[in-house]
Amino acid sequence: MNLFIKIGCRAYQFCFRLAIPVLPYRDPEIIRSAGEVPGKLQAQKIGRVLIVTDALDAVKLIFANLEKRITTGTKRRAAAC
Repeated sequence: MNLFIKIGCRAYQFCFRLAIPVLPYRDPEIIRSAGEVPGKLQAQKIGRVLIVTDALDAVKLIFANLEKRITTGTKRRAAAC
């Protein structure tokens, strides 16, 4: 890699390392059960989500609950990896 590109990348990383303490990050809210997800989404009027879980069965359960409880007139797409 070009020396100037390396220096530029390191300077970019250094600037963000300095800025991290002052950026307005918030702590993530941990949802303990799949039943809480639809209520949280409706309360905050959220249309798209990223669900991070440790088991595929939990993802299936969450999507099943979402389909039951949220009724919108738009097309819904669900993908699980």
